[in-house]
Parts: sequence; C-alpha cells; structure tokens
Amino acid sequence: MKKLSAIIIAMALVLGMAQCKKQETPTTSNANDGMVYITVNVDNGGGRHHIEPSVGAYVFTNGDALYVGNDGHYVGTLTYSNGTFSGTIDSPVSTDYLHFYFLGGKEPASAPTTNTTDFTINIANQSSNLPILAYGRSTEFYGASSYTTTLRNKCALVKFDLVMATNDAVTVSGMLTEATIDFATPGITPTATTGTMTLYSESETEKWAILLPQDEAISSFTVNIGSKSYTVSGSYSITNNGYINGGIEVVNATIVNLGEVADDYVAQNNTILTGTLSENHKISIAAGATVMLKNVDINGDDTWDDGNHAGITCFGDATIILDGTNKTRGSNYGYPGVFIASDCTLTIRGDGSLTTNGYGGAGIGAGDGDEGAGSCGNIVIKSGNITALGAGVGCAGIGGAKRSNCGNISIEGGTITSNGATGGAGIGGGPFGSCGDITISGGTVTAESLYNGAGIGEGKDGTCGIITIGYGITKVTAKRDQYGMESNPKSECIGKSQGSSNTVTVSVAADLSDTGEGGKTRTIQH
Repeated sequence: MKKLSAIIIAMALVLGMAQCKKQETPTTSNANDGMVYITVNVDNGGGRHHIEPSVGAYVFTNGDALYVGNDGHYVGTLTYSNGTFSGTIDSPVSTDYLHFYFLGGKEPASAPTTNTTDFTINIANQSSNLPILAYGRSTEFYGASSYTTTLRNKCALVKFDLVMATNDAVTVSGMLTEATIDFATPGITPTATTGTMTLYSESETEKWAILLPQDEAISSFTVNIGSKSYTVSGSYSITNNGYINGGIEVVNATIVNLGEVADDYVAQNNTILTGTLSENHKISIAAGATVMLKNVDINGDDTWDDGNHAGITCFGDATIILDGTNKTRGSNYGYPGVFIASDCTLTIRGDGSLTTNGYGGAGIGAGDGDEGAGSCGNIVIKSGNITALGAGVGCAGIGGAKRSNCGNISIEGGTITSNGATGGAGIGGGPFGSCGDITISGGTVTAESLYNGAGIGEGKDGTCGIITIGYGITKVTAKRDQYGMESNPKSECIGKSQGSSNTVTVSVAADLSDTGEGGKTRTIQH
C-alpha cells in the first residue's frame, strides 16, 4: 500500500454539453475554498443556472469523496477535509494517470475493492444536495507530489418552473436513472435502465436537478406532483449531453372566474384567478397564499362606486404570478390597485403583464392615510411587465401615498413603468409619508414623479431609506417634472423631494453608465 496524503486538486468543472456554452471558469489555484465551479450558460436564452444558487458553485463539505482509478481498476477513495483531499490508494502504477470520479454524495450499493473495474450508482432520488457526476484524470502520471485535473460533468440540466408552489416532490418518469463508473475504460456512462426520478424543490417556485444524458431524444414524458399526473411533450426533450430548459409549467390549482363571483372573495393558496370582475366585490388574497392572475380585469371599466377597497388586497405575505394580460384598480378614492398589509411582503413574478391604477392610492402599495387604505408592507418584483400608475392626489406609482408609509421596495427583474401623482415619487414615498429602502438589482425600470416628488425616492415632505442601483440592471430611467425643479432645493431624479433637507443615500454600482443629477432625467445603464 502506498500512502497518498495531502493531495490538493485544483478543479474547474466544465459541462460537456453540446448545447451549452463552455463556461470559462478559471482553474482554482488553491483548493482551500472547497469549490468546483459549475455555472451553466444556456445558448437558447434560458439564462444561468447554478447548483449552489448563492455562489454558482458546488461547495465541497467535509466528508465528500473522490473515487480513484488507475491501471484499469479502483485503487482507493480520497476524502475532503478542510481544503484537502487525502486518503490511501492501493499500488498505483506509474505508467498510468490517476482517474478521479466525483459522485456528489452518491455511493455504490457495495463498497468497491481493489479488483473492481466498474460499479453502478443510482440517482433516482435526488435530495436538495444535487448529485454531480463528474470525471477527470490527473495531468501527470502517478508519482508526482500533487495532481491537477478538470472534472467534466456527464449529466444534463433539467429545470421545472412551477406555476404554483407545492411541498410535494416532483417525479419524472422514463429517464435514465443509473450510471456506470468505469475504471477499465475510464469515464461515466449512463446505463439502459430507465425509471422514475424524484426531484425536490430548490426554492418555493422551482424544481430542478442534474440528470444523466439520455441515449435517445425523449419527445414526451410524465411529471407527477402528489396524486396528479401531467404529460409534457413537444419541445421538451433530452438528447445526449443535452438539457431541458423550457420552463415546464406544472399546475395543481383551483381556477376561479371572477365573472362568476357573487360576493367578496378571498383567494386561497394555489388559486388561478381569471376573467372580468362583473360587480364591485372586494378581491383579496389569503395570508401566505400564492395566486396567479391569468387575464384578469378588476374594475377595468373605470366605473368608480362606493366600494372601499383596493383592486386586490393582500392580508399577509403573498405571491402574485402574472400570466397573460391583467388589470386592477382601486374601487374608490384613497385605495391602491394592489395593497399589501403593513409588516408583510408581496412578491410579484411571472411572464405576463399587469397594469394597475390607484386613485389617491399607489398603483402597487399604500393608500391615502387620511381616508383610504393607509400604510403598506414590503414590495418585491422579480419579473413581469408592470405598469403602475398613481392618480388623484399624493401617491407613488409603486410605494407610499399621502400620510401613509411603505416598507422596502425591491425590483429584481422585469420591465417596470411607474408614475407617481401630485407629490408622490415614481417609485418610493408619498407626500408626508415614508418609504423604506429601495433596491433595483435587475430589469428595465422607468419611474416618473409628478410635481414635487423624486423620480425614485422621497415623496414631497416625506422620507425614504437607502436607494441602491445594482449591476444586474439593464436600464433605470428616473424622471422629475418641471415643477420639481422650480424651488431650491429642487427635487432629485433619484433621492430627495423638492424642499427636502433630508440626506438620502444613493448607491450606484461601479462600471454602470450614469448621467447623474442635473436635468429632468437621470439614466443608469450598462
């Protein structure tokens, strides 16, 4: 036996997929960070996907193992501990390389021995620590003091975008679920075994996993959630070294036509709202619920009556998914198009559009503090095509309203147009009210104030928190009108309202093009 200790392997994992761009990740010069980078760029516009979402890398943890082959058979296992792979290997020959296999925590049914030329592993059950089947050989024959390798992924990426959040596991039938780890002909190959693979959620809105490359293209397959089964067909297929990335919509929901609602209605979790509200009933979303708007029209006929409520009222934390073309508006003066209760968070995402109007209330956010809905909670926009319009007196397009407060506002993506009314910011606070921090980290955003408010920031005689424009944006355009430039101090496109003596911190990511304050429009973009 020869002792192989303190072997440090610097690795960059490059996905060997025909339909993926090669990720130019530098080889790590020091393995003490414990990472193998495996970010994927998808050619067809599907975006970037990560095994470890926060850092775009698989992070080694103590106990992770590398199986080692040499001279056509298994020679030992190296174990990761505090930045180093070390262990014992059995009589390697100096006329062959060391062959490394990383199985992402999956193990063979029985431990290999020194006579083992291959073994099979099963990846049918995938926990949140997704398996990464990867192979690479050392750049030197055995005998050197350290070894460097590039691990190449032998799997394909599959991603399920869930229309509705669910705690149930997703199973996919008809996939290859086993792989052979071959020491005699070094590499990892899928077997002919097909079965049902279980996937677990990486977030409340998506399920995804690393799957083996399939021998043949799959024109259709079955997705099961709980007791319900869905067949997916068409363009969703896996080919050798390919991937699925179409965004498979999996729906397990209650569909409610607003045209048939006869009274006030509270949408529960996993509800799809559709249709035109025929009478002025109060439409609400239960606390903690995820609800889809699919071609919804709430008070879209411009008929204002005595109903005192927002177009949509969220009692607690809520998620709204946009599909198709949607419109909402408040029912009377002082009410926003969409309202979220104080100390709660509303998240909006989806591929559809939303045009939302307040009247004395924000398009999305608070209502009038004297005679309306009052203060609101946090607003998070992840995606969608959103037009938010404040109307009447003293309200933001997205955010606060007159004498009412708004929590933090975060825009992470989408195409957003937001116009304030009479002293309200385009995005931010209303007159005599406050707004929390405003963070724009992605998307294309246009925000415009009317009269004395900031394009993004304070409402007239109000306050707001820190404003941050991140590097992930496409373009942010903030506008103030002529009235905001007539007094000293003037309103700012991003920051203070007219006459404000407050200090508003505005942080813009380095390397972004920024026209700065001075004119009626400030533009920040790549």
